[in-house]
Amino acid sequence: MRPILFEFWGLAFPAWTVFFALAAIAAFFYVYSLLRLHSNIEILNHFKNIFALCYVAGWFGARALSILIEQFDVKTPLHFMKELFQFGPMTFYGGALAAIFMGISYIKWHKLNLGFFADRCFPAGIFALGIGRIGCFLNGDDFGLAVPEQWNSANWAVVFPNLNDGIARFPVQLEESLFSILFAALLYFSIKFIVVKKISYRPGLIACFAIMFSSLHRFGNEFFRADYRGNFLDSGLSTSQGLALIFILISMIVSSRIRWMSDEQYSAKKDF
Repeated sequence: MRPILFEFWGLAFPAWTVFFALAAIAAFFYVYSLLRLHSNIEILNHFKNIFALCYVAGWFGARALSILIEQFDVKTPLHFMKELFQFGPMTFYGGALAAIFMGISYIKWHKLNLGFFADRCFPAGIFALGIGRIGCFLNGDDFGLAVPEQWNSANWAVVFPNLNDGIARFPVQLEESLFSILFAALLYFSIKFIVVKKISYRPGLIACFAIMFSSLHRFGNEFFRADYRGNFLDSGLSTSQGLALIFILISMIVSSRIRWMSDEQYSAKKDF
């Protein structure tokens, strides 16, 4: 593992922090390159505003959910606010929920097409997750379950020095990273093909597809994680698994609504 990625002029750069920043930069250019296909300066300016708001909201949202499900010593609102502005564990779904709320609020306020932006921003979020998970791996966070004894010597099994237990584990961070990057790449080229070829489709469906399949993957991936993930409504599922099921249900409902709308209804609605 490499918790400190490198040092420069006496300053230490933690792996997780560096990859969080790289993930945000990658997500920005992911969306920006797709929006440039439309050659619309107004759209690009709105996106810059959305990105800035969602980045800040995502940071605090990810931190807030981790405090709620992991830091049991935080018991008062004042202590919570103090921890919120400290570096510490962060949970993807907390950041995703906060960023989604902020993005939708901005889009609705400015009367923009929600489906249009969602189709480009949700895949970018998946791409960012893939990059960020590399930082989690280097930091030894979000580690996996122990592999069966006969697999201890497998090349892909990982022993995390920070755990000090010598146990070979599933590299769940890298598995999620690989899936997320490849899935986001597929979505990127699909959107680009649709725009370049001027193929008619209903905005919002790509976002629903992205949410549904990334949430399905996250639900399964969580079964191989060994760090404490919370207990969703005392169901035995982790908090992330519970939220993944909610995201799957919402994406199914919204995609069905979009598909079954008549052309006239959809044209009048112009968003979700």
